[in-house]
Amino acid sequence: MKKIILLTSLILMLFFSCKKDGPNVDQSIDSKRSLEEDRANKLEFTQTFARALENQEVRAILKQEALEKIDNDYDVLYALSKNSTSSSGKTLHELISAYTEDKEHFDEIVQSLPLLTIYVPKLDEFSAEKWDTENQIPIVAIRDVNDRKSNKPLLAYDASGNLTELSYKEKPKDPVVVVKDNERVEVAATESYSKEIGKRANFENSYRATDVAFKNSNKLIEPFSLHLDKNTLRDSTSRPTILEEGTIDASDYSYLISAEAPRYAYEQKLESQRDYVYYGIDPSKNVESGKLTNRYAEHIVSIRMENEAALQKITDDWTDGNLEIIVNVITVNREGGSQSIRKGISCSADDLKFVRKREDNTRSPAYLIGEYFLPTPLEIEKWDAYKYGEKWKFVVSEYDPGTETTTVTSVSSEFSGNFNGNVGIDVIGIFKFGIGGGGTSKETKSTQVTVKTTDTSDDLYEGILNFYTPIYSRAEPTRPMAWPFYPKAYTVNTGLIRLRVEPLAIY
Repeated sequence: MKKIILLTSLILMLFFSCKKDGPNVDQSIDSKRSLEEDRANKLEFTQTFARALENQEVRAILKQEALEKIDNDYDVLYALSKNSTSSSGKTLHELISAYTEDKEHFDEIVQSLPLLTIYVPKLDEFSAEKWDTENQIPIVAIRDVNDRKSNKPLLAYDASGNLTELSYKEKPKDPVVVVKDNERVEVAATESYSKEIGKRANFENSYRATDVAFKNSNKLIEPFSLHLDKNTLRDSTSRPTILEEGTIDASDYSYLISAEAPRYAYEQKLESQRDYVYYGIDPSKNVESGKLTNRYAEHIVSIRMENEAALQKITDDWTDGNLEIIVNVITVNREGGSQSIRKGISCSADDLKFVRKREDNTRSPAYLIGEYFLPTPLEIEKWDAYKYGEKWKFVVSEYDPGTETTTVTSVSSEFSGNFNGNVGIDVIGIFKFGIGGGGTSKETKSTQVTVKTTDTSDDLYEGILNFYTPIYSRAEPTRPMAWPFYPKAYTVNTGLIRLRVEPLAIY
């Protein structure tokens, strides 16, 4: 009897085990089939588009659309550009679909590729600006993430269907445009299409920039808040104008610090500059406590690669277009929970290129610069030392489209006890007492946070920013053996990239 029961149990276990594993196998097959279908559709579009480029009207529209830089790159998102008209009154889609034998099938292909994008690269002798649409007929390359990962060649086609093998790493000398998926936008609404009735529903897809750094057109919806605890944050703010006069001797050049509170803290040589910026604590004026202000927040002001090798690491694929630097700012709260704020920075390889500079009319040594100042600094968050403690972690990568993966990073912060929730009779709130940790005991909170990335993105590693690190340290020369001396801004260094982070006014 025991043997019968045991045998029955084994059979049931095998049955349910097989039943459980079945859908995973089916999903893998469906995923593979979907990728193959996607690749086949892109290939058919690419070959059709290559033939259509013989039409000068197609080239003219494409150049015009690329120059709009709707996502801050020379990307033509086909779904948003296909109805653009030529001088003859025909749309881009009408002109291209004239080069296919089955227009209905071609429409279905376009519908199945909502992020289909035509990228006009910046080559040595060809770019959106330089494109002579009367005479230059580019070939069309099809970007394949899996081919790039496997070090396979980049395939390109001309109007006659001839195949050319290019390199992802080496820029071509002749004109080329690239068919790819757009990594800077996402579909904000699903378009309805019925093969049975052969027509679309009454609405088109709408598209959303994945980050405010990638929104350069009203054709794109504002990005979602990327503040993962769902609090509302401003994505960016204009940096205050640099003052013309400092409040101390101009030879110190502190007037180059644009924000009032950090400039004062620097001038007064305060031991803890952020204590003054965020809490108004100023021992030189006998102000030993203060409540958190809402006037300032931390901002990413500039980025700089650590060296030329680090820059080469993220610029080894010319089909990728402009760089998408993704910064995840991760904090731990006093209760042990975590918060992650994701920011995107768009720039070109030229923006970060190390260039040798020499002052005019001087014999001073040439010096290297490669710092890119963001047109609009990216606001992160005001630094509530009671809530977030003393340390923020920055996890940085250069994003490339690919299969989504995750990494786990450990995050910790120290929390001091020099805060009080109720001071006096009429004043209610969280007050900080004393500079730094105030000589009180500290408690460390740690947790692990999952960060999303892709298998093709370049990891630029991690860096830590401490609340008590000086925002600005004593002045340094602008170049070797030169005068004047400028205040030195602290940077978060990951080993591959440096982020200049400082508090700026948000009012």
